[in-house]
Amino acid sequence: MRGVGVSSSPLIFIASKYKFIKKILVIRFSSIGDIVLTSPVIRVLKNQLNAEIHFVSKGPFKSIMEFNPHIAKTWVYSKEDNRLIQNLKDEKFDLVLDLQKNISSKKICSSLAIKNISFDKKNVKKWFYVNFKYPPLNIPHLVDRYFEATSELGIKNDGKGLEFHIDPSIENSTKEKDYLCIALGAAHQTKQIPISILSQICEQVKMKVYLLGGQGDAAKGKELASQFDHVHNVAGTCSLQQSAAILRDSKLLLTGDTGLMHMAVGLSIPTLVLWGNTTPEFGMYPYYGDEKVYSFNHEVKNLSCRPCSKLGKTSCPKGHFKCMKNQNIELIVEQIRSFIDV
Repeated sequence: MRGVGVSSSPLIFIASKYKFIKKILVIRFSSIGDIVLTSPVIRVLKNQLNAEIHFVSKGPFKSIMEFNPHIAKTWVYSKEDNRLIQNLKDEKFDLVLDLQKNISSKKICSSLAIKNISFDKKNVKKWFYVNFKYPPLNIPHLVDRYFEATSELGIKNDGKGLEFHIDPSIENSTKEKDYLCIALGAAHQTKQIPISILSQICEQVKMKVYLLGGQGDAAKGKELASQFDHVHNVAGTCSLQQSAAILRDSKLLLTGDTGLMHMAVGLSIPTLVLWGNTTPEFGMYPYYGDEKVYSFNHEVKNLSCRPCSKLGKTSCPKGHFKCMKNQNIELIVEQIRSFIDV
């Protein structure tokens, strides 16, 4: 009789099809937030497939995944390094998970000549929305799109959200706990919270505040800290791992759409996010999974020019920067106070 003895479960078929995948290369070159957002699928690949996971990124971002216990080895990508491809070939991977999906990552996939999986960036849909504000966005979170792309492997989202692992040798240089952290920088100026807005917030919130950021944010941090005794600037003085150690012991992070936002989520720190030219509807908002952690998104609604870019710009194209300057300061301060009880 036709069909006798054949399983009707597609999941069983899929699982058996990929049961020999035991060594996986994950590609995500940059940036901070984008790399942290790969952590759920890496954890699930390790735990549910019992696979050996390798991760390749650019040098400045190696420390983001270097201490992740689910990753066996981290590799550094550089266009000038011709040895990387051969070194990766020598590892004899069973699968490449391309979460970068650009020319360079596709070159690696092609050179390794093995099964590879990528994901849908939804760039066409984002482009139409940025330029025409139509059709309405209905984009799943990036993490969910990663799991959609890897569903053929038979894995399932475990609901544990993002994770960020700190070098055990790194200590919190502040030697304190339970303060407010503020992220000063972002990859693009139109994602950054203006110092005028931060000044108003710091004036009304009297608890201890630590300002986080890179070298490019040091001057802004110094200027803001000089206005208030309870505000302390560590921007430009800490490595990424040192900043994470400070963030880990905070009560709340006030941030724009930044990599530090995703780091805070990976450390289960509550977030209060001020969205400038970008929007949560792009699918990059704080992703805590099933964990119940406080998070609030602040947006200036009904601006015909917003979003003006899916990534960000060096300055406001209209010159007014209303998406940040018109934020509801009173509500933001009220939420910070209610959360930290000051």
